[in-house]
Amino acid sequence: MPVIISFVASYVIGSLLFAVIVSRLLSLEDPRFTGSRNPGVTNVLRISGKLPAILTLLGDVLKGTIAVILVGTFTEDPMAVAFSILGVVLGHMYPIFFGFSGGKSVATSVGAYLGLALPLFGSVTAVWLIVLLVIRISSISSLSAMLSAPIFAWIFGLDPWIVGSAAIVFLLILHRHKENIKRLRAGKESKVKF
Repeated sequence: MPVIISFVASYVIGSLLFAVIVSRLLSLEDPRFTGSRNPGVTNVLRISGKLPAILTLLGDVLKGTIAVILVGTFTEDPMAVAFSILGVVLGHMYPIFFGFSGGKSVATSVGAYLGLALPLFGSVTAVWLIVLLVIRISSISSLSAMLSAPIFAWIFGLDPWIVGSAAIVFLLILHRHKENIKRLRAGKESKVKF
């Protein structure tokens, strides 16, 4: 029962799409219908600017963190925590409040790792930042960071349920990046301008 409750509660939290919420509060274009049509930080940055993107990033990261900490407050069962991570990630991807049309869940995943273990969060964030600064392609930096998560989770000796959930999160995010992968192969993926 704790596993099911953890998953459902985290899924509901994950369903809060801050890209859409922030855009509505600031009377900006809905990122689901313009630009890349992805309700995520990168698309909000491109179509609405830095402040909305920063607010979106904070919201998406914090909901992942809150979901994991909330579950961890009530149970120390690593299986329940692992399903909390999966729940909040799937909530962002398929939000019940927004017609099951969500984002790629990279920021939310990073937030979940922040709530789980600081070394894991720091390592994954470092990979994301280094790859982004060197290559300047958001999709490659995101996928590199998510691929590193189960590896770092294993290195840091986290529970096998956590390692497994991080691996599943990577596969889910890889699937959500299928259009980006097509553009990368065609040499048409946009670069981030600093």
